[in-house]
Amino acid sequence: MWDTNHASQLLLTWVALTILFLNAVYQDGAGDDLPPPWVRRGVEGALLAMAVYVGIAAYGISLRIGQYGLTPERFWGVLATAVLGAYAFGYALAVLRRGEPWLRMVRAVNLVVALFVAAIGLLAHTPVLDPIGWSARSQFKRLAEGRTPAADFDYGYLQFELGRAGIARLAELETLDSHPELPVIRERVALVRAEESYWKWKQRHDSGFGPDLFEVLPAGATLPEGLIDFVRSENLVWANDSCGAKRYCAAIHVELDGEAPKEWVLVVHRRSWAQALAIAETDTGFRSLGVLQPTEGGANPGELEASLKASDFGTEAPRFRDFRIGEARYRVVPN
Repeated sequence: MWDTNHASQLLLTWVALTILFLNAVYQDGAGDDLPPPWVRRGVEGALLAMAVYVGIAAYGISLRIGQYGLTPERFWGVLATAVLGAYAFGYALAVLRRGEPWLRMVRAVNLVVALFVAAIGLLAHTPVLDPIGWSARSQFKRLAEGRTPAADFDYGYLQFELGRAGIARLAELETLDSHPELPVIRERVALVRAEESYWKWKQRHDSGFGPDLFEVLPAGATLPEGLIDFVRSENLVWANDSCGAKRYCAAIHVELDGEAPKEWVLVVHRRSWAQALAIAETDTGFRSLGVLQPTEGGANPGELEASLKASDFGTEAPRFRDFRIGEARYRVVPN
């Protein structure tokens, strides 16, 4: 479940569905048409398990916040966990306090939690529980307290994603006179203010897509300086593409047209597929040749990574020549 990167969301969704289905059947608890005892014991077990699920979800969210700070989405996740936790522990108490009618405390729990939800809804529209304000403060503290290196901090998130609160915190970063990395902070703040959008900032400055994260093939080849910067500047990759321990990226030096100088093929992995780019190195810089697409099947990242690490790659002549009609070129794709 942790490998999905959505463990907390899945658990909270399961808890919410359990609450919905219980109330759809239980309604007000009145009536004599109770389910048989074995069904009631099963329902009681499910209600007790809800508290465990909420606890695990809360732990997962706390880990994420500890690693990356608050965002509006995570803030709402915290509030949702609080609401579902109130249901879960209230229903668990209803199970433990046996009596007639069955689960008699469910109605009281529903009433109390409904008032709790109304209070949260009102406070979320005030500075007390403003998700954007809380997120901006959280992100600011991560850098101000030294928990995140200045070179790795996402200044674009404050500038473009957190409104006035984010912009105010960005200006406050420039006043951290005692911070050991103040020159880097001021340089990055000036850079982010010169950008037009968060997408362009991520393209040009995201530390998850740097030259040192590419494996250069074949062995002994050297990645030319400026190649990755060219890919970013030309917007040849998606804003959330990244490389690292979980996403393998490779740069392959190869002759695509059979003539020197050689070209570069960059394999950039995303969550479930890989993008391959062809770049020509010229005397005046770099030139994009296009995107490489598989002619058969999909580009599975795991299989590509294994093949590249085993040096199982190279160029092959096409089975069929291209067909030309005027300026239009057609390529046969085997079926």
